[in-house]
Amino acid sequence: MNSAVSGKLAVVTGASSGLGADIATVLAERGCNLVLVARSQDKLQSLRERLHRDCGVTVEIVPLDLSQADAPARLHGMVTARGFNVDFLVNNAGLGAVGPFSAMNWERDEQMINVNIRALHQLTRLFLADMLASGQGRILNVASVAGFQAIPYFSTYAATKAYVLSLSEALHAELAGTDVKVSALCPGATRTAFWDVAGGGSNRVLNFRMMDCRAVAEYGVALMLSGRPVGVPGLMNKLMILLRRFVPRSWAAAVTAAVMKE
Repeated sequence: MNSAVSGKLAVVTGASSGLGADIATVLAERGCNLVLVARSQDKLQSLRERLHRDCGVTVEIVPLDLSQADAPARLHGMVTARGFNVDFLVNNAGLGAVGPFSAMNWERDEQMINVNIRALHQLTRLFLADMLASGQGRILNVASVAGFQAIPYFSTYAATKAYVLSLSEALHAELAGTDVKVSALCPGATRTAFWDVAGGGSNRVLNFRMMDCRAVAEYGVALMLSGRPVGVPGLMNKLMILLRRFVPRSWAAAVTAAVMKE
């Protein structure tokens, strides 16, 4: 058991599969109780049964579509109505879509913006207020290396993650001197179903660079507990971000366009 999380409670969004499920697993293995949020009730139920059986923790599930305008307030209301004291919030839910901006369906873009920005923003605001009142807490916002650079053919997603990164860094500075911390996890391509859903699953460059999902989850939990403002898992991802500081943004965008168009 890890005393930093054992017996505490974490809310994890986008928890039915991929990075969210692995973050939930890492926390459960350390004795953390969970509230898991995603659209798929069946997947959440399966994960709850596995974590309760294997880790002996309490797991509540909330089937919810965070693209709906009232979803964040409903989630917060459900949690507070049950008397839960949330120690950790993991804003992992996110959507992406690969393709030319002009060809994107507006409904898809709107859903992406609603989940990646609006829901994350509102959940952070709601649970942050509770954490400040209790005097402690950690929030992990899942951004992306995409948040450091404009990415053609992935433009809306990258822009939403730039928002998440900027918001998280600003809040971290605002909360200096408190025991409430906000961190931004910025993974690169990770081996999950995300890229297949987003439409980039056949990209050879992305597939070559993908990190193991469990490793990213463990890094993310460690980042959250440390209270550091930003974390980038993987040496190649760190080097890529470092090199971008010395390359004009227009050049970086042109190179990225070639990769994403492949």
